[in-house]
Amino acid sequence: MPALSPRLRLLLLLAVLLACALVYSGQALAPAHPTAPLPGMPLPLPRDPRIRLQGLPSFRAAYEESFRSKPDARFLRALSELERLLGGSASASVDARFHEDGWILQVEGKEVGRLPEFPDFADALSLLETRAHQLGVKRLELQTGSLPPGASPLPMGRATLETLRELDEAWSRGKRSPATLVGAARASVALALQLTDLTETADAVPARALALLALGRATTSAALTEERALLSHVLGYERTARQLASALPSGGAARAFLLQEDDLLEALAERDAGAGVASHLWVRRLARMGRVERAERSSRLAAQQLGVGLHVVAPRLLMDGTHPEDQFIGRVAAPFILAEVAWANAHEAPGVANPYGMLPPTWPRTSDSDEALLQWMHHSRELLPVKERGLLPLFDELLEKTGRPGAVFLDAEVERAFFRGLFDSALYRSAMHCLDGLATPEATADCTESFGTREARTSGDFQQWYARLVAARKGPRDEQVLLQSLNDLKSLGAPLINELHDELEATIDRIDPARTTMTRRLAARLDTRPDHRVILADALRGSLSNLVLSERLYRASLEACQYPGVESWLAWRERDFAKMKQLLHDPAVGGTNQLMLLEKLLTEKQLTAEEVARELEALVATSGDQWSFTLRGVEMLERARDYPRARALAERWLEWNAQLDDVTRGVVLVKLAHLHALEGNPARGWEVLTPALTTYRHEVLEQGALLLQALGDEKRALAMAEGMAHRYPGPSSLALIAELHWRSGRYAEAAAALKASPVRRLLAKNWRLMGTRFADVFGGKPLEEGLRAFNMLQEGGLNAAELQFLTSFVRTRESWQLSVELDSRIQFPDASIRLGSQLRTYQSLARWKSKAEALEWLRPRVPPPLRGVQLATLAFEAGADDLLWEYVQSNHEGERDVAYTWLLKAASSVRTRDDNPEHRRALEEYFQLERPDFYHQVGRYLLGLTSEEEVLALAKQPDQQQELAFFLALKAQAERRYEDAATWYAAAVEQGLYREGEYQWSLAQLWHWRAQELSLAQLQKRGL
Repeated sequence: MPALSPRLRLLLLLAVLLACALVYSGQALAPAHPTAPLPGMPLPLPRDPRIRLQGLPSFRAAYEESFRSKPDARFLRALSELERLLGGSASASVDARFHEDGWILQVEGKEVGRLPEFPDFADALSLLETRAHQLGVKRLELQTGSLPPGASPLPMGRATLETLRELDEAWSRGKRSPATLVGAARASVALALQLTDLTETADAVPARALALLALGRATTSAALTEERALLSHVLGYERTARQLASALPSGGAARAFLLQEDDLLEALAERDAGAGVASHLWVRRLARMGRVERAERSSRLAAQQLGVGLHVVAPRLLMDGTHPEDQFIGRVAAPFILAEVAWANAHEAPGVANPYGMLPPTWPRTSDSDEALLQWMHHSRELLPVKERGLLPLFDELLEKTGRPGAVFLDAEVERAFFRGLFDSALYRSAMHCLDGLATPEATADCTESFGTREARTSGDFQQWYARLVAARKGPRDEQVLLQSLNDLKSLGAPLINELHDELEATIDRIDPARTTMTRRLAARLDTRPDHRVILADALRGSLSNLVLSERLYRASLEACQYPGVESWLAWRERDFAKMKQLLHDPAVGGTNQLMLLEKLLTEKQLTAEEVARELEALVATSGDQWSFTLRGVEMLERARDYPRARALAERWLEWNAQLDDVTRGVVLVKLAHLHALEGNPARGWEVLTPALTTYRHEVLEQGALLLQALGDEKRALAMAEGMAHRYPGPSSLALIAELHWRSGRYAEAAAALKASPVRRLLAKNWRLMGTRFADVFGGKPLEEGLRAFNMLQEGGLNAAELQFLTSFVRTRESWQLSVELDSRIQFPDASIRLGSQLRTYQSLARWKSKAEALEWLRPRVPPPLRGVQLATLAFEAGADDLLWEYVQSNHEGERDVAYTWLLKAASSVRTRDDNPEHRRALEEYFQLERPDFYHQVGRYLLGLTSEEEVLALAKQPDQQQELAFFLALKAQAERRYEDAATWYAAAVEQGLYREGEYQWSLAQLWHWRAQELSLAQLQKRGL
């Protein structure tokens, strides 16, 4: 856009609001509160350097490289282990360099192997075995000997550590046979199998197992198929794991687990009686089942007597549901793991007194494994000074004494990593239970206190992470700290870093250029392991609306692991209805994904109402154990206005889940109360909700206030809303108070509440919340009521920017008359900014009456000096292409403004595929002349009169590069080169000049494509 008129760059609604910052009075903000951003205002956060615009291949390569994650860190670490063992290097650092379509791995500058861009387990194992052959095993001084005739069961529980220690002891005494290597490989795989590492702080454990597995296969004839299958599962490469499991003999626990032969595995675990791998794998499998099926199968655990050894406690941390049972396990398991570390210390140093009391060598067997686990939690707390010291300081002290330095198979680093991964996973589950499951300040404070003070680097990182997360949830968020945290906290893995990224995602507005920086910083903390591919794909799609890279990553994740959610989502994006129906009836897909498929098939009218009803009943019967699942079914019926059936579904869920904590029950009661209100029975809704009021949950208080108002008790309704605002200060509480006043006709009070609130200055997304409430209330009221409320807000001191946001959602309700009346009352002090609001009114008026009447309304309000580039720019942005030709005049402007106006006409013609011969003749007449002006040359490119290379050479400055990227994208889209178009739009956003129209137009197009929920191929096919 023309550099001479910076105000012209403020084109979308958000841009108009940004301009209003120049006249914002801020009179409602108390001095004690920090200044918050204006609606749509990017946060003052540092940004990483931009990628300059180049030719499409060069930019695409640089852009993709900036988000490219390194190969799976466990693969690289395993290679380093091999180099250390066989090459004699004390510290063999492995460097990975991407070249063409794969990775070149180097050690001390020398190439040692290659991996594809997204390596699989088989790729890594092959590389390691090849490298082992290259290095040779001379340094190991192996003795001749044969392997055992048959493989014994994998050692589990405490026997795993004992076996590795014995093998290390034998190795140190010179007993170095192939059998020793194979035994160490198998025991290391067993150790990795028993590791639950939700925080990714224990990569050393599976990396050691992978290195020893490769070494064992390279030096012996052992196939180690079961070990390969289990380790590939541990590392997340499920497709390889299942392929290897298919080659195993029938009847084994590993095969039954990996192929999900649940009845067989349950029988094997019962015979195993808690002693070995079948018990561990069965509990690991239970952790991934739905809660109803898990409860049914777990009821037989008493007879099976699985016990509470570490190998059956750790896999329970894998339960990732929202039910408190799934999350409270962390709080129970943490002291249990602490006691195991104490036992390990005592075992490693016999004769040395355990300062915390010698723990018994075996765990008690009771009739109920959960009861036994709780007993041991209390017993551990009694033996260990948890209350006095805190969990983390005590754990750090014990961990420092753990492990034997210099060992080959189980050195101090690996043993400490094993316990660290387990302990951090328990704390993570406990922390998230307090933060999400309980969601009260008291719960988070109690959780933080139980952690204790920071006394070690790794524990310090965890506590800093939790403290920052708690602070972000309480608000106000410190975005600078959150952004910096993506670089700091080096010891923590992707799941925890992603939590911080999500908090930033909830804070930063959609136009904020810092989104690119925060997504790159997340990418830098990830590697190519399958779940990391999904994390990065979600971030690229969610934060940047990048369909090209996210789609590639989703597909790469499916190559390694059959993620049901990803597979279902991709089938929907391709509109592959046959595949969707197939997945709908596949039990392995899981209920939540099946419900999503059902919703989408209903949306696309691929199923009748009767078929949907039957499918929903079947899904709820088999998978409706989680409320989050049932809630989606309830809301699907609610959207269809089938309130009785929706309510019956929620009531049935409560009957099935009689033993609920107050928090979960309260969430369900809120939905039931809401459904009663929709059925016209607020009295019954209040009766249903009353038992949940003692939880003081945000959603409970909000629903309670709305019900009280519906019952006519205005005083109590407002008191409850104000109490909610005191407990949960923020935009949603403020919006509720305003809504209560609006619904009761207290328009002056609503305006006063908004004016006096310390959280009035909100982000654009929060003003959208206010606008939605305003539109909900006044979209169904007489016109004069909406005007009265608006006048009070205007008199109350809300400025034009805030009013524009508040009323913009009236247009989404298609209340065109009210939209015209409100927009025409908003007075922007600057004429060029006021023009944007007038154009909105023009569009609403055209929808309400006719385009001719709208144009007649607009004509006297736009003086001739504004009918040039200002109007052209806003008309182009709004898609009012008729105004560009019928009303725009360039008689009063300079050469560059005239050139930009003609550029927009050319762009409009290309975008709409305009076949008007007069328009085409005018464009040819203007652009056939050769002028050096940048905008003129871009217009010539759009019309095919000059080449892409020629205009790229002219774009020297960042603003020119951003402008050109948009127009290159627009032409690519018009020519249905959608991947090229998406890349050019990303290039425009990459330049980060958020005040420019081209930045915002590019974002708007990317948002639009993402909202279509179509793959790039489908977008191209449909020409959207």
